[in-house]
Amino acid sequence: MKTLPLPPSEFTPQPYTGPSAEEVLATRKQYLSPAIFHYYKKPLMIVEGKMQWLFDETGRRYLDGLGGIVTVSVGHCHPHVAAAAHRQNSLISHTTTIYLNPEVTYFAKELAAKMPGDLKCVYFTNSGSEANDLAITMARAYTGNFDVIALRNAYHGGSPGTMGLPRTTPGSSTWPIASACTTPSCPTPTAGCTRGPTRTPASTTQTT
Repeated sequence: MKTLPLPPSEFTPQPYTGPSAEEVLATRKQYLSPAIFHYYKKPLMIVEGKMQWLFDETGRRYLDGLGGIVTVSVGHCHPHVAAAAHRQNSLISHTTTIYLNPEVTYFAKELAAKMPGDLKCVYFTNSGSEANDLAITMARAYTGNFDVIALRNAYHGGSPGTMGLPRTTPGSSTWPIASACTTPSCPTPTAGCTRGPTRTPASTTQTT
């Protein structure tokens, strides 16, 4: 099969001085979950990225056609994104929504302005799994219904709730959609625990 040459690039990656790919693979097998898989018999090790390009430890350049499973939508280390992140991290990197912060508020306003119709309320999440969990929770709270329709063999996330959605055959699930939850009373140093654990049905599970 003929190999197509990559378009030229003026970017030069930094010299890599870290551990070898073999060392990283051995350490990964020892300290990371075996559920994390990799492609190829000799896994690719990526140490740097710039816009649409990726670089391995030898400096070899690759065209990124995956984008971190579509999580890098504007390119790796985009100068505008990197500069904005640096400015914000120099001020404050995180604060709870209990307090006011102009950045998240006006980002929501700008995002809502691009949405059609009455979609003008924004709820930020940290991942697609969390977003889908939230969508299911909101739908259940609004409709009062519990069941969810999901396409077979679809991927919706890695949380217990989203892992229960893809079905390989009718009536089967790769993960329980919900399970019973034990909710013991919260003990205190002064009053102690005055009530034993209770168990609630899966469809009305609550945590305290």
